[in-house]
Amino acid sequence: ETSISIEMKCETPYEKFVGIIARIQNFLTLAISKTVYPTKVVGLKDEWNETIKKAIPLDIEIFHSAQGKPETPEKVWPDEMLFTYDNIKESKASLNYWLEKAELLKPVYQSYFAVRYKPEMYAELQVLSLAHALEVYHSRTMNHPVFTKEQFKKRLKVIFDSIPLKYWRYKKWLEGELSWSNDLKLQQRLEELVRIKKQGDLFSEFLVDKKEFIKKVKYTRHFHTHYNKKLEKKAAKGKEFILLIRQMKLLLETYFLKEIGFSWKKIRTLIRKSSNYKACLYLIARQKPTQSEIVGVNL
Repeated sequence: ETSISIEMKCETPYEKFVGIIARIQNFLTLAISKTVYPTKVVGLKDEWNETIKKAIPLDIEIFHSAQGKPETPEKVWPDEMLFTYDNIKESKASLNYWLEKAELLKPVYQSYFAVRYKPEMYAELQVLSLAHALEVYHSRTMNHPVFTKEQFKKRLKVIFDSIPLKYWRYKKWLEGELSWSNDLKLQQRLEELVRIKKQGDLFSEFLVDKKEFIKKVKYTRHFHTHYNKKLEKKAAKGKEFILLIRQMKLLLETYFLKEIGFSWKKIRTLIRKSSNYKACLYLIARQKPTQSEIVGVNL
């Protein structure tokens, strides 16, 4: 078993440790690509010993309910891991980066790991969680308005000034409708996430057609949010649905590696050897019709 020691400079409430333990658990789950959980939590508390006239550290075993704990432990194979200790031992900063960004990226972590810890979750809910994670990640790390403040104010003025007097009573309603129109939409955020140049052709390898990926995420998310029948045919389904979930996970994992300090060159190496990347390529190949399927269609 592996143990991790967390030390504080002063006496600290257990609740604070719970948050740190959860963040470290998430970090290790990301690295190993399998659910990691604490098997035992032991606290230390100085207790005064009257016999020797000094305080001695006392072990206190703490009952800790671990999220995502499977009934039977999973075997871990290095070639299935996203990254190993050898990948991070030189800088030793990766975990620090992860913890430092925990508050900023909290909703991203929550949505991503909700899927990781609950693989039995309905596929529709997985897509919703992962789409939310991607949207919030962009919002928290790359956000910008569609137009500058001045440009946006000018556009609103042109629109409101063009309202005929007899329709002026609708101005308040229109203001409400346009109040969020300077925020990027999901499609725009996804476009920016997949067109970063520094990763070379990495995204093209597991997304293949970036425009089609973006459309599938958008329509699938919107359909399973609103259940608008007009979007049903455009939403992913079957094998395509499973592939979409894998692709969304891998896109997030790529950016998580960036956040913990890996260079784009190293990210390419790590992603290409990951089990999720291999699963994506397998599913992409499976989507192409086999010779027997082609023959069947011709018949």
